[in-house]
Amino acid sequence: MRKRRLILFVLTATLSAMPLWAAHFADFYVLPVASHVSGVGSSMWMTDTSIQNFQSTPLKVQFLFIESGEGNSENVSNLVSTALPDGSLTIPAGGSVVIKDILAGYQGANGGSLGAVMVSGDKAFAVTSRAYVIGANGGSYGQTVPPVRDFIDNSLGDTNNAMAVAYVPGVLHNAAYRTNLGFVAGAGLTGMVIEIRLKAADGSTTGTRNFSIPPNRFVHVQFAASTLTPSLIDAGAAEMRITSGDGAVAPYASVIDNVSQDAVFIPSVFPPSSPFAKQAPGDSLFRRLAAAYLRH
Repeated sequence: MRKRRLILFVLTATLSAMPLWAAHFADFYVLPVASHVSGVGSSMWMTDTSIQNFQSTPLKVQFLFIESGEGNSENVSNLVSTALPDGSLTIPAGGSVVIKDILAGYQGANGGSLGAVMVSGDKAFAVTSRAYVIGANGGSYGQTVPPVRDFIDNSLGDTNNAMAVAYVPGVLHNAAYRTNLGFVAGAGLTGMVIEIRLKAADGSTTGTRNFSIPPNRFVHVQFAASTLTPSLIDAGAAEMRITSGDGAVAPYASVIDNVSQDAVFIPSVFPPSSPFAKQAPGDSLFRRLAAAYLRH
């Protein structure tokens, strides 16, 4: 607990004195959802992570894990797992690595783990991930989960929250398909509130939900779209926006076939005029918060 209090103090100091973190690492990504967790029909959803070092010198990569769930004050830590015994790895010049089932044995636990992974390196690199299950015939099926570098981010001085919105198309909730909605968020000094609206094909709102993110905290949440509405949705969408406070959010959805259990990952889309889209990596509140954690 003492260490967590120290980290919280460092987070506050880091956000108040932003230049301190600038040289901590050179490149940074968020994998918005990663898992080693049981699914429908006794399936096990796992995540493999692939990294390419396209530099002429070795690359050191560090990993943080944001555990999913609300109200958990100790949800961020170094990603120490069976595949990453010390939460980091070094990739040789020009080399590549595939980290199989990256969350297996996370912190020595035998149970399931769900959340988001933050990946930082001491120089530029490329990364992607795949969430999958092993089928009855021994083959695998799943979805690519691309890395995120762009967020709804109103922590840079622009407080026009009318523009702090992301859109997630392709939401389905019927006999054939189900949808999980989710986001990974980092709150600034004041905390923030995120609103999620579920939209039907005619544009009407069929359900809403608000999430409060405490100051200087990361939160990962994933939930079924069916918890927002009892109505069937054959062609829908979700909207996620910051309604108050300051922070950064990366929303997503996963649509699953109820028969085959195959899944499609849907990243959020920003309106072209949004000042919160396409933020430079150095400006990201995620990167500032992650730098504080990685220093301690």
